[in-house]
Amino acid sequence: KIFSLSFNLCTTNKHFNTPFCSISLHNMSLTADVDQCKYCFDELYQYLISSRPGSSSLPTSNIIMNLFPESPPLTPLFVTWEKKKQLLGHGSDSNGNDDVQWNLRGCIGTLQPADLRVSLKQYALHSALQDRRFKPITLDELPMLRVGVSLLIQFEECEKGCYDWEVGRHGIIIEFANGGRNYNATYLPEVASEHGMTKEVAVESLVRKAGYRGKVDAKLLSSIKTTRYQSSKAKVTHDEWRATALA
Repeated sequence: KIFSLSFNLCTTNKHFNTPFCSISLHNMSLTADVDQCKYCFDELYQYLISSRPGSSSLPTSNIIMNLFPESPPLTPLFVTWEKKKQLLGHGSDSNGNDDVQWNLRGCIGTLQPADLRVSLKQYALHSALQDRRFKPITLDELPMLRVGVSLLIQFEECEKGCYDWEVGRHGIIIEFANGGRNYNATYLPEVASEHGMTKEVAVESLVRKAGYRGKVDAKLLSSIKTTRYQSSKAKVTHDEWRATALA
């Protein structure tokens, strides 16, 4: 789903239509880490290499069985793929890092608690191959990719209205009804800050993302039920994953 402004942002899967009031997760001890990201690369690589006969296969890190030694945790999550774009006319910075821009290549997740052992693979592939805003990722693109895993935690109802949250700290979910139709939409915690949004701009753009095309006035804003949440996020580039796979 792409909302009316020209930002390519994250979307959810079919679980997005589940009432958000049912979410009651407050697991602050759960954190995203680089091993989860490397596992996403493992799964996408294995899927893509299996569909190209004759391609030589790299070893993968095969780390999933060591990620969760106890019972698998249940958590809402998103997997985000980004593609590197070298900026023309720029070389490396003073630290020797390439001057690059990362563009969204796919992002899908769920706002409902899911088994992380299963959902990491599911959304790694769904976000890479089934985000309707983009063509499926190909094997040739893999060296230019970065993957991010966001585990969503500490959901709280915004008791003071739709602006009762902090840019850069919280993601928000909005829900409202108008004309006999229910609307809902979400932004992850990093979206507003990365795109320079104020709380007012973020809420209005979410209203449009939800599909509402009417007037956004004080009456509508006062009717919005808003839930805020936080996330733990980790990112890994292709080169970082490949170094682990070959180690």
